[in-house]
Amino acid sequence: QVNKLIEELQAAIKSYKGHLSKHAPKLQAEQERCASYVYQHIKRLPANMVLPQGLQLKVYENGKDTGEILVYITKKEMENNCKNQPSVMMERAFAYINDILLTEFSILRYSDGIYTREGLSEED
Repeated sequence: QVNKLIEELQAAIKSYKGHLSKHAPKLQAEQERCASYVYQHIKRLPANMVLPQGLQLKVYENGKDTGEILVYITKKEMENNCKNQPSVMMERAFAYINDILLTEFSILRYSDGIYTREGLSEED
């Protein structure tokens, strides 16, 4: 009886692997469409750009291109106790953006990572 169950399980696994391999190209295409949609709204700032007043961001809920939320970060808020360390300034900016989005707009979810154009976590 155990052998019969093992054989049934192996047959089911083989069947599911076949289904997965059929759907793999569709999944990859969907992931690529999603990544290109997300990054059509993101523009890269030049590294040497000076922000005299600070930074203004338009934040959209995932999957939407309307109803943006404006987030302002002043130069003083970014530089406070950073001693010209860019990584500390970026961490402070991300934390500030997160705080604003969590307090002002509870419908938005905070992701606990920063992601590359390919959708991979910087920590991966």
